[in-house]
Amino acid sequence: MDVSPRGTAFEANDKDLSLLQLMNQDVLADPHSLYRALRERDPVYWDPYMHAWVVTSYPEVVNVLMTCLADRTVSPAYLDQLGLSFMKPFAELMPEQIMFNDGASHVRLRGLCMAAFSPRRVERLRAVIDSIADELLDKVMAVGEMDLIAEFAAPLPATGDGKAAGRANRGSSAAECLGARHCRGAR
Repeated sequence: MDVSPRGTAFEANDKDLSLLQLMNQDVLADPHSLYRALRERDPVYWDPYMHAWVVTSYPEVVNVLMTCLADRTVSPAYLDQLGLSFMKPFAELMPEQIMFNDGASHVRLRGLCMAAFSPRRVERLRAVIDSIADELLDKVMAVGEMDLIAEFAAPLPATGDGKAAGRANRGSSAAECLGARHCRGAR
């Protein structure tokens, strides 16, 4: 699926404006400067380093989501061909996300999410989530520091999913594996 419109007015020739900059720890510490520069550059442009279109303004994002097929993820094999193998964890996760599914699959996933996260259900889980957050924070209080992703952001939803489903926290739920895989890939 190569849609590289080489030489168009939309192409970002400045590597500093590539989303690959999010792999730089300094940029990741304060990504808002990059996001601002991307929005100011053009609301829609081709990132030749990511081999992807970047859409940065709300109206254009809505247009893409409403008029384009969601099956627009790059295959891991194609990333290898482009020399972007380090992006494979993202490519593997994208088809699992609701916004990258069309038709019956999208409707099924949306229905599951709507049922799982209805206002009534979320309110019932509030005490459980607060309790899990407190437990996770208590574990690191004596140390005085923590890896926020590994010790809080990844285990919180996985532990919450397990408790909500009535499972003991064994640290090996599918949600925890997916969450940890996603968080590791985002670093």
